[in-house]
Amino acid sequence: MRLLSFGYALITALLWSLNPAFISRYRNSLQPILFTGLRALLALLPAVVFCSLVGFNAEVTSYSSALFVVSALIGPGVGDAAYTKAIQILGGGRAVVVAYTYIFVAQALSVIAGEALKPGTVVGAVLAFLGLFISTPRNSGGSRASLRGFGYAATASVCWGTGTVLSTMSLHYSDPVSLLVIRLGVLVSVFIPAGLLSVYVRRDYDIRNNIRGLVVCSGLTGFIGWFGGMYFFLMSLDIVGTASTVLATALTPILSMITTSSVAGESHNYRLVLGAGLTSLGIGTAALLS
Repeated sequence: MRLLSFGYALITALLWSLNPAFISRYRNSLQPILFTGLRALLALLPAVVFCSLVGFNAEVTSYSSALFVVSALIGPGVGDAAYTKAIQILGGGRAVVVAYTYIFVAQALSVIAGEALKPGTVVGAVLAFLGLFISTPRNSGGSRASLRGFGYAATASVCWGTGTVLSTMSLHYSDPVSLLVIRLGVLVSVFIPAGLLSVYVRRDYDIRNNIRGLVVCSGLTGFIGWFGGMYFFLMSLDIVGTASTVLATALTPILSMITTSSVAGESHNYRLVLGAGLTSLGIGTAALLS
């Protein structure tokens, strides 16, 4: 059973490595809030069909409903919107290195909840943040934009780490398929109206000129990253929990070096590749030894 779960998590890592590649390729066509809602909508359609075949099974109480909603809004909601913005500023390769330190947020929350701080977490954190230091550009030009980009990526990390813990808690009240449908429904109902309102108020984004890229990228990342990736991620969480699942998803930063280069045409210098490798090793070490 654990081997099957590890397979689910490996599939998740592969699917999620395509997200930064497609977002980077179409980044000039995206408005992060609206994009988050639209990709949820395009992922919700096949998810509903899938759920109708296997059945809906969720225990709906005031507490579980709050868990479902908050886990959706924090994790794939705010987290992925911030991730999209980080990719627009930094590129997919660099943004994924920072964002995937979300495991340490989850570990920190576990410590706060009373779990002991384990040596693997400390060693993994040192390796991961050494990787971040190495991959950080040293040139002074564009430093303010880079700082903003790293801030958005760090926000994604915090939101994903928190969302992962809440997702694990949510699975006590729902099966993975039902939770997938609920989360996507929450994102559609919140982020599409919020995105349209943001476009109307700020008037810094022209939907008509960007509609093709917005829909294509939403469809690709929605189906691959959220319908596929989120389903396998929840399946793995349901079987073995957080720590073992993130062990395999730690491969995503390394895989993203390949996908962002081949799909989005990004060029990666040795510092970024080395940094991604150290960060992946650190995350994997923390997950494996924790």
